[in-house]
Amino acid sequence: GKLHALVGENGAGKSTLLKLLSGIYTPQAGRISVLPDKTENSGEICLTHRMVIDTQKAVLFSGTILENLSLDRDVSIEEVRSVCRLVGLDDEITSMAQGYDTRLGSDGSPLSGGQKRRLAFARTLLRKADIYIFDEPTAGVDPDNVRLMISLLRHLSREKLVIVITHDPILSQAADSITRLEGTL
Repeated sequence: GKLHALVGENGAGKSTLLKLLSGIYTPQAGRISVLPDKTENSGEICLTHRMVIDTQKAVLFSGTILENLSLDRDVSIEEVRSVCRLVGLDDEITSMAQGYDTRLGSDGSPLSGGQKRRLAFARTLLRKADIYIFDEPTAGVDPDNVRLMISLLRHLSREKLVIVITHDPILSQAADSITRLEGTL
């Protein structure tokens, strides 16, 4: 029921922590685990299949906008358009000559930086998970769309665990809890 922010200076280890949680990095010493609650009889809980991560760089691939959003999963165009409306992208996409069938280059062209960021954000929202981690979700996004994204994050956090890694003071102020990483890793 809370929006959690992880903040800190560059080099403090925010993205490294994200990579450790997601299993991209393995700890050099110790381990990362979640203790099971008393109703479970198994040892550790594997989080990687229960989480979705929106990385700091909006990774897009050559293909249509729809393909970049759905990632070949069974997602209806209505569901895609609904999420794109929420992030303020649907009108922008449908105004393009090919709409959702517009082909993107591997760098996401012809989209602007803010559109690429919101497209990656929408793709993350389309995934079903218990844990959502967003690394700098509002970077390069205009103020009106930042407000939309914050509203969506707060709504999502009512039912899911949502963690944002951010330098954005507006986003961190909107969080219910803030964890500050100090120092460098």
